[in-house]
Amino acid sequence: ILYIKIRNTANNEIFYIVSFYGHSGSHAKINSLISKLHRKMLLDNLVTEKVILVGDFNFVTNILDRNSQTMNRTDLETTKSWKNLATDCNLQDTFRLLNPHKRSYSFTSKTNKAIKSRIDRVYTTQHLCGKVISTKYIYTHISDHKMTRIKLASNIDKGPGLWVFNNTLIKDNDYNIMMDRVFEESFNLRHNFESHRDFWDYFKQNAISSSHKFSAEKSQKDNKNLNELNRELDKLEELPFHSLTPNIIDRIDSLKRKVEEHQNRRLQGALLRSKLPHFEENDPSLSFISRLEKRKGEENTIYSLVDDDTNTLKTSTDDIRQVVHKFYSRLYTKEPEDTDIQSEFLEALDVTLSPTDCSILEAPLVEK
Repeated sequence: ILYIKIRNTANNEIFYIVSFYGHSGSHAKINSLISKLHRKMLLDNLVTEKVILVGDFNFVTNILDRNSQTMNRTDLETTKSWKNLATDCNLQDTFRLLNPHKRSYSFTSKTNKAIKSRIDRVYTTQHLCGKVISTKYIYTHISDHKMTRIKLASNIDKGPGLWVFNNTLIKDNDYNIMMDRVFEESFNLRHNFESHRDFWDYFKQNAISSSHKFSAEKSQKDNKNLNELNRELDKLEELPFHSLTPNIIDRIDSLKRKVEEHQNRRLQGALLRSKLPHFEENDPSLSFISRLEKRKGEENTIYSLVDDDTNTLKTSTDDIRQVVHKFYSRLYTKEPEDTDIQSEFLEALDVTLSPTDCSILEAPLVEK
């Protein structure tokens, strides 16, 4: 058992991240760890804090979490003690919170791919339950366990952000055909512009907007295809143990490979947006790059501002917007001019422009 205390320096919000690992095949050791965790959480008063508990528990507490549709001895021997802990410490299974009747598994046995279970779980205390948006299990080829991703709601509403061109589109044949058409259509309109610069500005904007639209449509198609793959995969993995024929197991492996191909394409885009250098060996995972990309975005996010009128810290989106609006409204509001001070300042200048220089500077700007 391990737990750490972290604090958000922007709003001083404190979280406790607890890690738990249950010894495989030993319900006595697991029960001992559960008892230690139970006492620790009560002793440190973590029941009233914002706690996220993650772990490979090696047991389940719900028959839906094994595709054998039966609970083994370890499950039966540890369920009672775990449920007592969860009740006393107000812990909720984030997946079951949103999916009370769904079958989804985080572990597939390497020796027998027909054996599946959801032994990897994330729990939160009552303070965070209302913020849980989703809990998903992400396939990875490096382990027989899936990665667990939990998404919590943020107090800050974020806009669409800045679109960055994905260089991998240059190798996309459909994109190249589309850009040839954009260039030809733009080139045919060049005579409608007064200068080459005006035409160039028009072409750049046309190319950017066309590329943005193409990327959005391509991303939408890719996401639709990925969702269809995941839906089929989820349905197949929900099948009980005795229904998993060799053909179905092969189909599951094929779907996992296709999902991984999608993740690799997303990785290239995430690498670009995160502005990481090129990796040749030990390429980072998509989850690492996504976290880095998110971190870079969060570094540019304003989480709080001081209101000068009340000398208080504002943290909500509407309050921050009002503080910014007041600041710039005052900054650009015209103030009364003191002509006497201006005259006094100008009289001290001993260098002035000649009438000819003045007329040149006051003349309209022309292109040469």
